[in-house]
Amino acid sequence: TAASTVTIGHAVAKTKCPLIFTVIVKTSPGKYKFITRDIDTNFDTEDLDEFARLTMQNYHSVLEDVIREYPDHWLWIHRRFKTRPEGEKENFYDT
Repeated sequence: TAASTVTIGHAVAKTKCPLIFTVIVKTSPGKYKFITRDIDTNFDTEDLDEFARLTMQNYHSVLEDVIREYPDHWLWIHRRFKTRPEGEKENFYDT
């Protein structure tokens, strides 16, 4: 599990606005595919933090699915996974 902001989840909870994941991927030279996915935010909870957590969990599941389908389109240029599992070195890059 990676650390993640829940700001988007809080905004969705407060505005009741739909959340739609959108990305454009290159399919061949000069050809692109526009991908959109509705993020499920239908939760039976009144707790704002729980709603935000569940919303972002669904968002990241969709993001993961798209990355697995188009892995050559993704390059993390920052330390995305800042937290490490218990028992592992905190600085992954330290050799």
